[in-house]
Amino acid sequence: MNVGDAAMASNDVETAMKEYDMAMRLAGDNHEMAFWSALTLATKGNASQALPIFKKVFSADKNWIELLKRLPKTGMVPNNKKGRILLERILNEATKL
Repeated sequence: MNVGDAAMASNDVETAMKEYDMAMRLAGDNHEMAFWSALTLATKGNASQALPIFKKVFSADKNWIELLKRLPKTGMVPNNKKGRILLERILNEATKL
């Protein structure tokens, strides 16, 4: 997971995706790991890759939807127009079950 985060920080999306995928496979049904991986992808401009992960997490536990809605106040999602558009996209597309 940390290697994936480091790769994302360097804008190496391909490596990050491989590392996140490996971490999620090792963690099994760890929805927390999947959620934060998806959030990192989405906030780094890779929302399309993050949406299937969000959908899986949200279908398993709707509480993650509420957490996502609260993140702009923490600064973990930009609290601006771009951040609001991103959240709206995630919520509209990933909550269709």
